[in-house]
Amino acid sequence: MNKVMELYFASCQELNLHPFVIEEINGFKVSFGKKTFFFSSGNTPFNDAASASITYDKFFTNKLLEKSELPVPRAIACTRDYFEQGKLDISQLNFPLVTKPTYDSSCGEDVFCNIKDEVQLHSILKKNYEYYFCISIEEYQADLRSYRVLILYGKIIGLVERIPAHVIGDGIHTISELIKIQNSERERLLNVLPLGNLVIMDETMEIFKELGVTAETIPQKNEKIPLRYICNSTFGGSIIGLPLNKIHPKNAKLAEKAAKALNLNFVGFDLICEDINIPIESSRGYFIEANQNPDITIHENVKNGPATRVSKTVMKKLIQQNLLAYFFHKIFPKYITLCIKIIAILVVALWSYKVYVLK
Repeated sequence: MNKVMELYFASCQELNLHPFVIEEINGFKVSFGKKTFFFSSGNTPFNDAASASITYDKFFTNKLLEKSELPVPRAIACTRDYFEQGKLDISQLNFPLVTKPTYDSSCGEDVFCNIKDEVQLHSILKKNYEYYFCISIEEYQADLRSYRVLILYGKIIGLVERIPAHVIGDGIHTISELIKIQNSERERLLNVLPLGNLVIMDETMEIFKELGVTAETIPQKNEKIPLRYICNSTFGGSIIGLPLNKIHPKNAKLAEKAAKALNLNFVGFDLICEDINIPIESSRGYFIEANQNPDITIHENVKNGPATRVSKTVMKKLIQQNLLAYFFHKIFPKYITLCIKIIAILVVALWSYKVYVLK
C-alpha cells in the first residue's frame, strides 16, 4: 500500500474496523456484515464515479466552478489537432499565462507558469503536445499563497499552506550546493511524505534569468531564491500545517460551495489567495484544482505547523454513515456473550420474582 493507504489502514485498526488488505487494488476493504467499502490507491468510497471523473479534467472543473459563480482563473483548453491546425485562440486571455495538461496528470507534472509571450507559449505547447492530447491554458496569478483545503461532507477537516521550491542563502554556499543540502534533508522524510528533490528545470532557468543569477551564484544570508512557481511537494515544495480556524469563515463557505458544485463529498481544493484568513471577496483568490482522492499525508505528516489526523476523521464518518451495521456487526458480536449472560440473569430474576414474591 502507498503512504495514503497506510494512514487510512492504521486509523481503521485503531477504531477496530478490522480492515482486510487486498494487494491487487493497492489498498484494503472494510466490511460491516453485507456492506463492503473499498479504499484503493488513495480513492475512498465517498464520491460517486461520475462526479469523481470530472476532477480528472482540469478544464471541466474550472468551468463548472465558474458556472457556480466561484472565483477561478480565466481558462481555455486546446487539443493537439487544433494547435497543429493553427486554431489556437488566446484572445480572451491576458499574459502571463500558465499551461497544464488538461487530464491524465497530477502533482504539478508538466505545469509551466508565468509564460510572458506567444513565442514562449508556442514553444512550451509544441513540446507538451508530444505527450498530451489536450492542454489547458490559464491566466497566471502571481504573488499569491497556495493552500490545500480538505472537505468532508461540507465540513473542512484539513488545512495546509504549500510553499514553492526555494533555497535560503547562507552567504557561503552556491544555489547548486544549497539544493544538494536541502535534498539530503528531504530524503530523510521520504518514508512519510511525498517529497521530490529540488531540481533545476526550464522554469527554474526562467526564474534565474529574471533574478539575474545562475546555479553558481552565492545568495546572501537569508536571501530567498525561488526555484519553481508551482508548490507541489513532489517538485521540491514544502508544507506548513495550519489550524482549521486559520481559514476565514467566508472562505470556508466558498470551499464548501465549491464541493457542492462538483457534487463531491470528499475533496481537496488547491486554493490560491493573498491570505486564507482574509475574505477572497475583498482581496484576490482563485480555485485552481479539485482532488477527489486527496493526499492526506500532507495533513498528517507535516514537518512544520500542527498536524491534523484526517484519516481518523474520515473513518469515523464511515462509521457514522453506517451506524446500525457497525453496531450489529462490530460491537454487538464483541459483547454477545456478556449480553446473553445479562439476559439469562434477568430471566432467572424475573422467574424467581414470580415464584417467591407473587406466589
